[in-house]
Amino acid sequence: MRALVCLALLTGTAAAAPNELTFGSNVRALPNADPVTPDSLAGGGLGIGRRIDTFALPHHLELWVDAGILWSGASGQMFQTLKTDLFDMTITAGGHLRYHPFRALAVSGALAVGYEHASLSIEDTMGHTASDTAWGAVARASIQADLMVVDLRKFALGFRAELGYLKASGIELVPREGRSGDADTLYLPMQEASLGHLDLSGPYFNFGLFSQF
Repeated sequence: MRALVCLALLTGTAAAAPNELTFGSNVRALPNADPVTPDSLAGGGLGIGRRIDTFALPHHLELWVDAGILWSGASGQMFQTLKTDLFDMTITAGGHLRYHPFRALAVSGALAVGYEHASLSIEDTMGHTASDTAWGAVARASIQADLMVVDLRKFALGFRAELGYLKASGIELVPREGRSGDADTLYLPMQEASLGHLDLSGPYFNFGLFSQF
């Protein structure tokens, strides 16, 4: 009997709490943005979720809808003389299908779509600046692994690791000079010329805490 009880606890479904809050760090590699920065985007993120109980799913499976916001930045150098600062804010909404092989462990497959707002600032050695911002569409797919450290019926707390790929539409940026009184102009190789379409697509990794309540 004790063995049966232990097995039920290990293989039972997760806490009945239907709401979720996540907070953590994120890193996204930028293989297509080398002219602007060789670094990865690094920052933090915040997300909310809600379990959907409308559909009858097989045992151990849960369907969640979620939304999140990520903010991250990177710096670099252009033409060996111009300092660059890139900031990105990504807002997405989607869902994930969660599977519990054990009570304290869950794995998920997630899909989401949304928009990102990219901001690029360029500064020369004299302190003159040029900058531009723009919006673009994004879509991402990922796998998640959850480890529960507190698992009660109405509250759960744990760690989540997420590995995925984010596809971003190319954002056209046209840095324009920053004006401050009689400050001189920042002279780029082509003044106020388009830098082309900045592609912020790349693989990413998120790690943080989640709570269900």
